[in-house]
Amino acid sequence: MSPVDVANELQSNCDLHEFVSSEKNKEKWKKHKNDFQRSVGILFLNRGDYLYKLALSVKLPDVDPADKAAGRQLGVWAVNTALTIYASTSRRNDFFLLHGVTGAWSLLQVCLLRFLLIIK
Repeated sequence: MSPVDVANELQSNCDLHEFVSSEKNKEKWKKHKNDFQRSVGILFLNRGDYLYKLALSVKLPDVDPADKAAGRQLGVWAVNTALTIYASTSRRNDFFLLHGVTGAWSLLQVCLLRFLLIIK
């Protein structure tokens, strides 16, 4: 599956949404003021196996690990994927999704630096 497919799977999983909504109202989650933090905590503590399965289902690009440019190729893929998810969401200007884009871009910079060091 592509990362966009995984995002669509999560978005369309009504049972998961209902579970998170009901859990968020419990007293133990009230201490988290941020709704996103509450939701992520609930998911990781209660549905971590499902999230892990989805993460393993993501199809990475085919790169040769022996190729010196493999890190750059994966970094570019990560940026393109993060941008695609950010641009295709209905939640405009979402800070957490934008943070994913900037994080992917930062990873690419590290990959490019490593690529330049290998070439020398």
